[in-house]
Amino acid sequence: MELTCLDPVPDSERALQATRRIRNQNIDLLILFALHGLTADIQVTVATQFEIPVVIWALPERHSLSTSASAIGALRDLGRSVKFVYGRADDKAIGDKISLVSKAAFALNQMREAKIGEIGGLYPVLVASKYHEDILTKKMGPKVTHISIGETRSFLQSVDERELDEAVADISKRFRVNTDRETFRKAVRFHLALKEIARKYGLSGIAVNCYGELIREFESTSCLGFVDESYVIGCEGDVVALSMLLLSKYLTGKDGFLADFYTVESDGTLVMVNCAGAASLSENRQETTIDVGGSTVDMPVPLAFCRPMIPRTKDTVARFFGKNLDKVHMATGEVVSCSTHETVLLSIRLTQDLEKFMDKICNAHYIIFPEDVSGQLALFCSWNCIQIV
Repeated sequence: MELTCLDPVPDSERALQATRRIRNQNIDLLILFALHGLTADIQVTVATQFEIPVVIWALPERHSLSTSASAIGALRDLGRSVKFVYGRADDKAIGDKISLVSKAAFALNQMREAKIGEIGGLYPVLVASKYHEDILTKKMGPKVTHISIGETRSFLQSVDERELDEAVADISKRFRVNTDRETFRKAVRFHLALKEIARKYGLSGIAVNCYGELIREFESTSCLGFVDESYVIGCEGDVVALSMLLLSKYLTGKDGFLADFYTVESDGTLVMVNCAGAASLSENRQETTIDVGGSTVDMPVPLAFCRPMIPRTKDTVARFFGKNLDKVHMATGEVVSCSTHETVLLSIRLTQDLEKFMDKICNAHYIIFPEDVSGQLALFCSWNCIQIV
């Protein structure tokens, strides 16, 4: 975290002069100290010069609390992303709160800048994953670029054979590859095509409908793309889920895991499943394998999957939903086991009552954030008028 500090200002005019010096800097969060009373107008003047989250920090002296409350009320009426904290400047608990807010603010700003691609449309059975692009951008941030199958074919055909050989060698060196040569090379070629699409369009991630036309024509899927951290893969054309995977990366610096519900064990453990996941989820690179498997849509071709061994860790299970993307269902928990035999099976023990969680289930796809991010997610949602259910 890098801090830029400005001197105290006595009035709105000098506050505006101060903001001009930092307005063009890449700032994620603005923290305003109310050193005394009668400064609400200065706070609002400064805060409204930026399109970023703002913390109003009220001190327990000199009427700071009263004037800060007035500023917070005005900023909320203006629809600004604000957070109020109260305490002494040397209060460690306040520092912890600021750290949490800064992570949420960084994620919010990164999401607003994000661009994601979509290839092949949404897998038709995902009826709860339909979305409207304008609403997605308004509520979550990313803008969507649609890439046709024809354009994807052109990128695939333009993959250089030397580049392909080098990528095959590199991935084979970094991970345990358990596939036949032809299947592996097809998957690496498709990954390189997707990576070039992401580079050309400036995409942070690509949602690919692995089924239907794409798999019939290319006899491969995007599942090997999980070995690469330069772009994020979204499964089955689920753009909202991909947006949440980006949110995981921006909140935690780590990839999330997109998964379907599989079963509930007799002890109440929730089991989630996907055919592949990000290699970075493994603590040890050699614990990630490139395995061969058949398609679940009865395609008579072998496919290559990146399968990480996900460690025991605290996590957050969540899904944004609703036609206006104005709700999120989430719960915290802990990964208790992971299996990568034939697929990636993740067993999670939730901290809340499982029956209550299942009663509010809203989608086949949920995202597993690799940390307890409930506090950061709550802030992100409050700033975007998203209700936690």
